[in-house]
Amino acid sequence: MLKLKNIKIIGTDLFVDCYPEGSENEHFSLVINIISKEITKNSLNRRNMYVMQALYKIIQLLNTGNELPKEASSVWY
Repeated sequence: MLKLKNIKIIGTDLFVDCYPEGSENEHFSLVINIISKEITKNSLNRRNMYVMQALYKIIQLLNTGNELPKEASSVWY
């Protein structure tokens, strides 16, 4: 499970705080370019399952064409 919080767009950048398993102690932040849909900044400085799941969820939200929520969750098996 991954919680995404503080989702906001400034210019062409989307900022999001990510909380693996809902843990406040192990969070990381991403900046994603909304045009290329690529990660431009990653506070972990590495990719892992949670980083990729966050990117996938953000792309899903962007592709709906709806207004982005301030928070979202992603659950997978």
